[in-house]
Amino acid sequence: MEPSGSPSGLADLKLLSVTTYPHLPKVGGSALSTHDMCLSFLQKGVRPTVLARADKRLTRTLKRGEKKDVLDQTLGYDVVRAADPVNAIESVVEALAPTIAVVQSGQQIECATRLIALGVPTIVYVRDVEFDRLSGPFFEHPLLGYVANSAFSAQAVRRAFRINCEVIPPLVRRASYATESERTHVVFVNPVWQKGVATVIALARCLPHRKFLIVECWPIPRWERLKLWFAVRALPNVTWHPPTTDMRDVYRRARLVLVPSRWREAWCRVVTEAHVSGIPVVATNIGGLPESVGSGGILIDPEAGTAEWADAVELLWNDSRAYACYVAAARAFSERPEIDESHLAEMLLAKFIAHQVAAAAAG
Repeated sequence: MEPSGSPSGLADLKLLSVTTYPHLPKVGGSALSTHDMCLSFLQKGVRPTVLARADKRLTRTLKRGEKKDVLDQTLGYDVVRAADPVNAIESVVEALAPTIAVVQSGQQIECATRLIALGVPTIVYVRDVEFDRLSGPFFEHPLLGYVANSAFSAQAVRRAFRINCEVIPPLVRRASYATESERTHVVFVNPVWQKGVATVIALARCLPHRKFLIVECWPIPRWERLKLWFAVRALPNVTWHPPTTDMRDVYRRARLVLVPSRWREAWCRVVTEAHVSGIPVVATNIGGLPESVGSGGILIDPEAGTAEWADAVELLWNDSRAYACYVAAARAFSERPEIDESHLAEMLLAKFIAHQVAAAAAG
């Protein structure tokens, strides 16, 4: 099909952001990055629309009635929440007539295939390297382009599919995370196996004199939640925090943030969020974490035991000179121009416009 329009600038841009995961207020890195992107685009004069999966309660309501989706405008931009986002693409494209689409997460390839079949120039934003969950392999097409959130994920795409991606890190709006920290807790976000919750529980047992704050994020299976509940119940130095869309209360208590991931993180926006307030990070030396941590923290070998993690925590607690250096480095690393929110918004918009022009020329 012909590309849907050939816009030449921001005034002509009609952006559709697509995910097969739920959008805010459900919490997750991809949803938060999409939200921050949309808010930054609004400041640039571009009004985006997000197509996302409805949460379980809304999905049940939609399936009982005649409607297949609902329009939500409470976030400041339009969010179409659908029981089946893939099958909602056609009706949303018909109603919105987008000039560009960006597929953020979930069944990215299936969504991209539907969009380009409708003539919509489409960008796949690569946010992780779990390629078996994509609903198909990456492929080349005149209407299809790719952006990666880190050099690590771009390299993984190049190795797996021989496709090049422009690297644009996740957009983090500083005002949503900046706070003056009391620096009283070791903070860990997203207590699931992949993110290293077992390491955190072991550390809390090893360091009973330190306060730990564990912040829930992704949905946790019932049996896993029960196991975690029993583990945390036995540790008086651990506090459990429910999911939140305002992380300032969390970072207000953080002396450091733990990211003991067991999988190949493509970036991990929690690192950037913590750095905004000068909070150092202790993270696994894996995937894209060296890129996001930079000089603002300590990297631990993936095969290291609890003792090495404990040594890093204690260094940041007991050595005031070393801690001050890491605080300054974390804050400075968060202020580097290449992750400035306005700069990243402009990079994304320039990429979208260039892709539209190229798609129109190829059409």
